[in-house]
Amino acid sequence: MQYGTDRIRKDLLWYVAGAFMPMAVLLLRSPVFTRVFSPEEYGQYTLVYLIFLYLSALKLEWIRTSIWRYYLKYKKRGIIKRFHHAVSAFFIISAASILLVTAIWFLLTPNNNIKPLILFGAANLLTQELITILMITHRIEGRSGFYNIVNSTRTAGGFILLLILTFGLDFGISAFFLAPAVVNAAFLVFLLYRSSFTLFPDFSVIARNDLKRFVNYGFAGTLTMLATFLLISSDRWIINHFHGLDKTGIYNQTYMLGQMSIMAIITVLNAAFNPYLINNIEKNKKSTDTYVSNTFRWYFYIIFPMAVYISLYAQEIATLLLGPDFREAWHIIPLIAFGFMLDGLCHFSSIKLKFFNRLRLLYLGVFIATMVNLSLNLYLIPRMAYTIAAYTTLFSYLVLFVFYYLSASSNYLHTPKNRKFLLVIAGIMVAQVLIHIIVKPYLPAYHPFILAGAEFVVFALLYFALTYPLSPFKEKTLENDVR
Repeated sequence: MQYGTDRIRKDLLWYVAGAFMPMAVLLLRSPVFTRVFSPEEYGQYTLVYLIFLYLSALKLEWIRTSIWRYYLKYKKRGIIKRFHHAVSAFFIISAASILLVTAIWFLLTPNNNIKPLILFGAANLLTQELITILMITHRIEGRSGFYNIVNSTRTAGGFILLLILTFGLDFGISAFFLAPAVVNAAFLVFLLYRSSFTLFPDFSVIARNDLKRFVNYGFAGTLTMLATFLLISSDRWIINHFHGLDKTGIYNQTYMLGQMSIMAIITVLNAAFNPYLINNIEKNKKSTDTYVSNTFRWYFYIIFPMAVYISLYAQEIATLLLGPDFREAWHIIPLIAFGFMLDGLCHFSSIKLKFFNRLRLLYLGVFIATMVNLSLNLYLIPRMAYTIAAYTTLFSYLVLFVFYYLSASSNYLHTPKNRKFLLVIAGIMVAQVLIHIIVKPYLPAYHPFILAGAEFVVFALLYFALTYPLSPFKEKTLENDVR
């Protein structure tokens, strides 16, 4: 399967279209439900959600990362049936352990308000993860249209059911878990019917090497993802302890707002480029730096201005999309946006470390960043405002990015072509920020949303016009030597 510029443009269009529905739902859900549920309720939901996030990383991430790494190898060797049975067996074992932990947690929890969150959270986690596993192969095979149609339909269905549960049946915040779980279960029937994946694996066809291969490689993904989740979420537990459940809810919802647009675009770009990177690096590891450098230009061309514009209009975004009780932390939105931009950049070095089996450096980097973040949070959050956590998170992502870039001997920031590219884009963004700072005091105070929207449109049009000669969308091939 060939992955050139035309193929990537096609996949990007599909993934952008597929991201529209999740983005629309997130934009609608935040202003609606932050006016329905209190900061304390969001705080409870956040802490339960985080525990399931850790369980996902600990029990299931190793399966996901191994599918990305080994699916094409098994297919080329003509043993794809064995691959599917191995994945199925590993998923069932992991799911059973998650259900055991959930049952113990449910029985030992004295708070009856938490129990529905635990029950429906487990259902949502397992159905969501099984769908993710089933859809990875479609993404590797380049079936972006099918993937995005399924994903968009699920998202829309989940949101409609959420509205019905909340406003029609008077469900509490546990509906955030129940609605997607029900929709996921319905889609699983369809996906399992048309998939080679089975929920009844034949253990006799699974080789011992399969388990060893999955565990050895997947262990890197598990540790990395678990540490990453701790990096982005440990502050919620410390905020809850020193500042209360309500501040935890406010911080988390503002954090999610800052993360939302950046992560949506990163997800689109990774979904479009991962098959290109995996297929080409698998065939020709010597050209890894070339492949990474090519994809980096697409990433930075879109993500950096997005982070800048989110930062310029952070207060307007918070006023529009958050309920009155949640707006006090609007100023952390730029920090979160740039933090996730750095997180996305880490992908370009981490994929090189994975393919060259330098997994210890992968563990070490995320461990150092997590320890830095945790140490700063434990020292600063009790002594300062809870929003200091956003500053520590941004600094920790910077530490992780620098460590990965140097450890992987990456060169995508300092190739001649990319240096020119970075300087031009950074210069345009700095000029626009200065114009915004100078002009804003003279703008009328009324209609702030209209003025902010008009300025954003002008800035965005100028950006794309001025950078058009360097646009990666103009490149006819991704195979140019950029060393």
